[in-house]
Amino acid sequence: MRYPKEHKHQTRQRIVTTAGRRLKHDGIDGSGVATLMKDAGLTNGTFYAYFTSKDDLVATAVADQMRAQHENIVAQAAPGRAGLEQIIRWYFSSEQRDSIEDGCPNAALLDEIARSTDATRQAYTDGALTLIDEFAARLAPHDPPSARLKSLSLLGMMAGTLQLSRALTDRQLADELLEQGATVIFPSPPPVRSGVPCSYRQLQGRGSSSPPTGEPGLRKRYQCSGLQRPAQYTVATAHRRRRRITTLRHCRRPTASRGAFYDHHQPPRGPRQWRDRAWPQ
Repeated sequence: MRYPKEHKHQTRQRIVTTAGRRLKHDGIDGSGVATLMKDAGLTNGTFYAYFTSKDDLVATAVADQMRAQHENIVAQAAPGRAGLEQIIRWYFSSEQRDSIEDGCPNAALLDEIARSTDATRQAYTDGALTLIDEFAARLAPHDPPSARLKSLSLLGMMAGTLQLSRALTDRQLADELLEQGATVIFPSPPPVRSGVPCSYRQLQGRGSSSPPTGEPGLRKRYQCSGLQRPAQYTVATAHRRRRRITTLRHCRRPTASRGAFYDHHQPPRGPRQWRDRAWPQ
């Protein structure tokens, strides 16, 4: 019986795919050639028709696993930091942790890859660099090379957290570890409570819509009550507020605020000119 031309390629790919799942489950040292070929439904004698040695198969399987992770997970995520958060939430999920055969090859094989041949390490390096470039493109879209080192550290932290979660026998502690890992990378923003005073730095970046201009006490005390930063609340206003607070700290009575203030601070001009200077309102 003659097979089509693509039969050999399909058989080789089947061996590589099943070998990748077996290697992640049993490890590189725990998977023999007989077991790898049995998973593919072939005999030991056909192994050398496709690979020169077990190391050749391991290097090919590692490269295939890294490529599959990139194509099926990372490349399908949304662009920007939202896509990166989507990847990390999937990575730190309990389903991904418990499914070792279908999970990340980094956490399953990283310690053994470090002791493998140069070909296997190079195959892993090429796949890891592809993942790092995807992370960097989402961390810094305008300058991805500047975020490559940070992306490499992120990949290492993700793999280490998943490995530790798999090693723990306490299921609740393992789940909390995964949740903590995702929270450390993408912390939830603190809730904004109504009526709590906040500084000018906390108000920056909240938008451009303004409350009514004639609102009483707007310059004296601005509160986080759901309103956006007013147009009148500029940097100069913040400096005036800060100076007024400093004035009141050095005065026993508000009526003596100006004199008490300049008892502790150098006047901006002549000794009497501060009296004619308009006090900020």
